[in-house]
Amino acid sequence: MSMEKSGKGGKSGKGGDKSGKGSAMPDTKMPTPSPTAPAGTPVSNVATGGNATTLGCTVDPQSPPEFAIDGTTASFTCASSTPFTIGDATFHVANKKKNGIDENDKGLQVKTEKLSVVTKLRVYSNTDCEGCDPVTYEIIGIINSNTSEEVTLSFGNLPWINDENVPRNPPGVSIVSTFESGDDSLTFTEVIFENVLAFDTYAVRFAQNREEGTDLKVGEVELVGVVYEPTDSPTAGPTRSPVTSTPTKSPTVNPTRGPSVNPTAAPTVQPSKAQTGQPTKAQTGVPSASPTAAPTVQPSKAQTGVPSASPTASPTVQPTKAQTGVPSASPTASPTAQPTKAQSGVPSASPTVSPTKSGLTLGPTFADSCLPRSGCDGASGAIGQRSCLGDESCVNKTGDVGIDSCVSPRSCMKLSGEVANNACSGVEACCDNKGSVGDESCRGSKACFESTGIVLEDSCNGFEVCMNNTGTIGSTSCNFPEDSANSCENNSGMIGFGSCNGLNACKGNKGNIGTSQSFTVLNSNGENACLDNVADIGAGTCNGPNACANFIKDDTPHIIADNSCIGIEVCADNVGNISMAACFGESACLENKGDIGFKSCDGLKSCFDNKFDIGTMVLSQDELADLIMQQNEPSGSCIDDKKNSESDDDWTSYTGACQNNLQRILDDSCTGQLSCSTNTGPIGLGSCQGSSACLTNKKAILDGSCLGVSSCYENEGNIGAASCSGLATCFQNKATIGSGSCNSDVDADPACTNNTKDIGSGSCTGPNACLNNQGLVFDSACQGENSCQNNSGNIRDNSCHGESACYYNNGTIQEPSCIGIRACSQVETYNGESYSVAPNSCYGNDSCAQISADIGSESCDGEFSCKGNTAPVGNGACRGLFACFENVGIIGDGSCINSEVSSCDDLPDEEQCLTYWSLSRKYWNNRSCKL
Repeated sequence: MSMEKSGKGGKSGKGGDKSGKGSAMPDTKMPTPSPTAPAGTPVSNVATGGNATTLGCTVDPQSPPEFAIDGTTASFTCASSTPFTIGDATFHVANKKKNGIDENDKGLQVKTEKLSVVTKLRVYSNTDCEGCDPVTYEIIGIINSNTSEEVTLSFGNLPWINDENVPRNPPGVSIVSTFESGDDSLTFTEVIFENVLAFDTYAVRFAQNREEGTDLKVGEVELVGVVYEPTDSPTAGPTRSPVTSTPTKSPTVNPTRGPSVNPTAAPTVQPSKAQTGQPTKAQTGVPSASPTAAPTVQPSKAQTGVPSASPTASPTVQPTKAQTGVPSASPTASPTAQPTKAQSGVPSASPTVSPTKSGLTLGPTFADSCLPRSGCDGASGAIGQRSCLGDESCVNKTGDVGIDSCVSPRSCMKLSGEVANNACSGVEACCDNKGSVGDESCRGSKACFESTGIVLEDSCNGFEVCMNNTGTIGSTSCNFPEDSANSCENNSGMIGFGSCNGLNACKGNKGNIGTSQSFTVLNSNGENACLDNVADIGAGTCNGPNACANFIKDDTPHIIADNSCIGIEVCADNVGNISMAACFGESACLENKGDIGFKSCDGLKSCFDNKFDIGTMVLSQDELADLIMQQNEPSGSCIDDKKNSESDDDWTSYTGACQNNLQRILDDSCTGQLSCSTNTGPIGLGSCQGSSACLTNKKAILDGSCLGVSSCYENEGNIGAASCSGLATCFQNKATIGSGSCNSDVDADPACTNNTKDIGSGSCTGPNACLNNQGLVFDSACQGENSCQNNSGNIRDNSCHGESACYYNNGTIQEPSCIGIRACSQVETYNGESYSVAPNSCYGNDSCAQISADIGSESCDGEFSCKGNTAPVGNGACRGLFACFENVGIIGDGSCINSEVSSCDDLPDEEQCLTYWSLSRKYWNNRSCKL
């Protein structure tokens, strides 16, 4: 049986062929989902010291499975059950299944002592049987042997499949091999494949030997890989970067907001900027008996409302009574730092030479600015109208302040940059800021608190917005009107245009958001969007409530490219890299751990809890432009038309495309609700298209396969390229299917549904072809509607062509035989002995239908020939229309020949065909036909 080749062929000879490639999947950027130690040990065989058991065969006491992993050339024999012979062919009775493994998949299962990642398979030749060498392979990592949960790591042909006269190894010789190379003094073949998954139990299956019907026999099986030592206290999931082994030597920059469990005996020299909620000493309620030399920021008692009887020599920081609103009756010789009257309303007599960068005019401070105590202290730039109105406004300022800015206590405190118009209005607005603040920005209590980055216009409007920010914040960002908003609190990343707008949006963010392009698109908007985010996020991304929020506080660095993660809860708790235009729809990529490709994971809950790479990665416009130029723009995988749930119950019951996926999925695959959900097998390009396609698939599916609603649903066999096309094709298939097989019309009845035996390439085409098949089907066989339906026999290459050909067949059909409508078909209730059809026999509609005896070679050539035959027919016999029809006697070689008429088409009309049958029947319905 020829299968889709995933390994490179080549001569093995001494030393084997090391060029084999067991998988066409590209490198993954993700670590193994299984926890592993930080570093492993490369070994020549991870199975050494493990426990080996047989699969699909009986144990030979003289050649047990332990010999396959003992480090010597002592041969392991996987003996098939008792054979039986038909003609020159030998067949084996089906064994029972063990742990869901088909009996034809002979091999061994190995339980190793430690977790390992296997990337090579070496098979050493046995001592005395070249025909017993395996020529195909499948290596599987077993998750749970009790439930048959497993992952196919690689499968295909072994490189020595076409070699002849392969040398035998001497018995019982120790094998000297390493991770890098096998023992060059011995004969072996080697396959190299890509894998990052760690297991402690493996199955190696060999479905085909060099000679059919022989026992499997190997000198040694080496699972080459890296062994990992278990940790004393493993984490729930692996980290992508090592954590520090020692604590930091300095305290955190941001103190806790709550009181200390053990407060100090005396207050600190510098109090915390945030209220502790627990004073160190109870308030006396009366003025201090020993006041300080200078007044406190707040007076020690209530204001009297009248001038002091004993005024001080110089004014206090705060005036002793309310402003009169009129000029002083006794003005000072020189103007004070604050003007004594309202704005004059006329231009300055000495205008500035050039305007400020924010459009202000340099010159005298406006009369309605910097009114409170020390309002303009330390200012060196221009201050616009109605600005810095508040306690300590513009303190230590060195840049320009626009109109209506920094209004309220501590406004612009320690500011060294410029403040534009209508900015920083609120308690502690711009406090400790060292960067510029744009128009209409940081308006609210604690706005821009401790900010050291630039804040552009219309940003950070809300309670505690931009608090402790150290990164640049783009225009119209970090805005939320409610008092409870904490947008961008503790942010340390760069935030682009129109970003982080919503309750707690970007709070605790450590990544760069929306900075990969010019500030022209919206990013990270919605309640909790990008909360505690650590990713670098592109433009137009993470928009929606909880989008890209990092609730699990995972610090794994990753990238979310432009125009991705749009919708409610999209990409929340994601730790994988997200391509451009990916992850759309409610809860898409939620808890994702794999890399998501371009235009992938589009739909409600699509890729939810995905654990492996999907699609083609595109992280920049340049990468996309290159792909478009090469006409290779990705189509995207894991797509569902439904984008949002209608209710909580709807969300809970809905399963999205690729939800809980556990294996690699290439581009343009898995489209429709439930498609590839809980998949554990690698899926190729353009595959698994249709609702529920490849749902809970467990094996490898190659390119262009499983196209149709429910196609490959609960599939348990490897499927070649361009196979299983049509509604429910390969539904609950349990065996290997070759390339170009099991294809039906999309709207017609499915092919290969409930198939349980291996099917070759180019076979089982047509509605209901190989439906409920239970027999081996080789290449280019079973072509036509209902062909080989409910077949339980073995069908060789190029046989059973025609509608209903080999329908309910239970015999062995040699190649090429049974050609024609209903050829070799059987009644559904037949329960008699099995039979065989030799090569080049049973040609013509209804030929050999309903037979119960063997047919020789080149016999039964003609319509209705041998139909209903119950006795053996020799070679070259029963040739012609109705030849040996309902025969009950033995027909010898070369007997019952009518060379004149072989088909009703040879007669003038159908009526003459029926007459021909009635006249001729008496010659054939006897025990010894001799014409």
